[in-house]
Amino acid sequence: MTHGVLTNKFIAGYNYEAIDRDFYIFMVTKESSKLDRTNVLDIPLAEWKARAVQYSFGRNAFVLFTKGSVDIESFRMQIQEQFPEVTVRRIDVLGKETHDCFFHNNRLLAQLLLNSLKMPDNPQLAYQNLTGKLFYTDSAWILKDRQTKRPFMLYALEVHLSPGMYLTLKVKTFRQKTDDRKNNAREYIFDPKTKHLRKRLKEDAKPERIFTEGSFEKKRNTVDYLDYRSIRAFRKCKLGVMQRLLTDIKEKLGDYLTLTPEYKDKVKSFEIPKIQKQALDKKRLAALMKRPIILIDDANTERSAEMVKTITEQLDIYYELSAHIGSWDKKAYHIRLIHEEDHYTENHLHDPHRNVPEGMIVQHITEEQELSAGTKKASPALNKILQELLIKEDVLNERVRIFDWKALGFDRIWTFVLREKIDREDDEERRPHTNRAGKQVYDYYFYTAVSIGQDGAMRFSRYRDDSDILTDEQEKVIRAYDIFDKEQIRAENNVEGLVYSDIGNIHAIIRTPMTTMPAIDAIRSGLEESDPKTLLDREQLLDALEEFAAEYTDEKTLAYADMLRGKLSEHETDIDKAAFKKMMDYAHNRSAAKAWNRFLHGNYGILIMPEFKNTDFEDKYRLENLLDIKYYTETNHQGRPEFRYYVGTKRKMLQTSLHNACIVRKVISAADTIEFEALLPLMAVDFVRNNQYTVLPFPFKFLREYAMMEKEP
Repeated sequence: MTHGVLTNKFIAGYNYEAIDRDFYIFMVTKESSKLDRTNVLDIPLAEWKARAVQYSFGRNAFVLFTKGSVDIESFRMQIQEQFPEVTVRRIDVLGKETHDCFFHNNRLLAQLLLNSLKMPDNPQLAYQNLTGKLFYTDSAWILKDRQTKRPFMLYALEVHLSPGMYLTLKVKTFRQKTDDRKNNAREYIFDPKTKHLRKRLKEDAKPERIFTEGSFEKKRNTVDYLDYRSIRAFRKCKLGVMQRLLTDIKEKLGDYLTLTPEYKDKVKSFEIPKIQKQALDKKRLAALMKRPIILIDDANTERSAEMVKTITEQLDIYYELSAHIGSWDKKAYHIRLIHEEDHYTENHLHDPHRNVPEGMIVQHITEEQELSAGTKKASPALNKILQELLIKEDVLNERVRIFDWKALGFDRIWTFVLREKIDREDDEERRPHTNRAGKQVYDYYFYTAVSIGQDGAMRFSRYRDDSDILTDEQEKVIRAYDIFDKEQIRAENNVEGLVYSDIGNIHAIIRTPMTTMPAIDAIRSGLEESDPKTLLDREQLLDALEEFAAEYTDEKTLAYADMLRGKLSEHETDIDKAAFKKMMDYAHNRSAAKAWNRFLHGNYGILIMPEFKNTDFEDKYRLENLLDIKYYTETNHQGRPEFRYYVGTKRKMLQTSLHNACIVRKVISAADTIEFEALLPLMAVDFVRNNQYTVLPFPFKFLREYAMMEKEP
């Protein structure tokens, strides 16, 4: 089955004549060092009231002025008087240099125009330009002191067009500055006029509160990618903010800029093999566990004692497995209760997380972790613990048992490779060196590899790229990784691992900034139309029911109409959509309620339920773009083939909110043949991410476990 998928890769269209008519654009350049380490751009922002600024790779920046608001020569002279090493020149957007200044699709011109957006009318949703950045925030994201009612932390979504024209929204947190913060950190204040955060300028008197970028007490702020529980929830999620941004662009920048999301057609759905459709349920999980289970309580608190009891009971009831408190035994599985890392750091105690006797199979659970799952079902946390124990056992025994590898029918050995940076930050003799791709770098890496045969037997290896003893195959792997990394880093891509069945055709799996999107305009419209607070005319509903009943002859639908008419007749006043939705009793009368909902919308323009998940409306809402495993192939600008895929939420697990976006990964190869499609079954497993597919082939999970177990080579 093929689909068309919307992505966050945008194509920009410019009205250059209108831009030239209404704006001046200057390029500010400092050759000797980076501009973002100076306050040179404070001058156009504060003294000349620039509409926007935008940095470009450190040494360049662009400044946007409304035409007629600045004297060109006076502006240039003031900048160069204070910063003699800085040059200022005006950009002719109608000239030939535009592409050279603004890069692919004139990306930085689009970002500069985005940064010029002003405060919207909606006080619940505001954004501001903090020296070359555009931020959206929400009143709920401003945390205030309970006593003083003054903000001490806020977070926002930074609007960023990354290379390749990918529109991304990144969470940024700002907190009140304290003595422990870096003295050279960029400072921000709440502007007394706008009541929003902006960069602190030289002329600002010392404010009572200064903010810097960073979290408060290790609090990590997050924003859901999609939340369609209500129109208010949607406006606060990333896709809701993106929808608002795109609307603002149309309304406020439409004369100068259009942004159109790229549409990928012929995207295929990966059909899960029948042998994999059965999840690793409790019965199958228990059948794989052939060792005794020992519980080790190293937290030694009342709560940990209760957790030991809960684990023992749940293993018995839901898995028919027994467990007992004991000590280390190489023939057993171990569930070890300890504290979170902060407990050991704050109390100056030894952290036992990595302190595991060699050859032991152990999974930690922290005393602070939530374990209970209510009644009549096992804790998801316990299910995950058992899965992790089996994975560790497979790694220790060097054989895949948690997955039926033979069933895939591979006729070759597949090798998977991860690399991790060697920590040398404290090395005073740290010097640059030339890597295998001819690039000057400071870092060296560990490489961890696993080769898996047709029968599931695994062979692990671990080596360093600064070693004097490397095999020819290891040298080729290191060189390939360095070359792939060098090619991808400027595009803000991240090489996540290598895979090959032929050392002459090594593949790289690359995380890109591309994500998939549903139809956000349609979702917003559906939520607004079905707003539960909307009041409905009782008499109009009764009339509509008469017409509805006249169209159907089956007894079930007619009985439903009579039931609804009776309930509505008992209601003496008009009714809001929330109350009427309950009255419709969708759970028990699904088909009739669905028919009534669609009749009411089609004939009266009244929408009670948007039916987001219903496949009948897939072309309207496009939630399929966020589900299951999809893939496609394309040819890049160099004429080389690329295999692209993304892993979304299982359709049956789709809820009204999704925390993460579906990231599109691309697979490229050293040769012109890509073999990766054969490995898609290795992501259709639910033992890496509990009840969800994994975004990388599962042997990469084995590599991470092996690296944790092994000592440094």
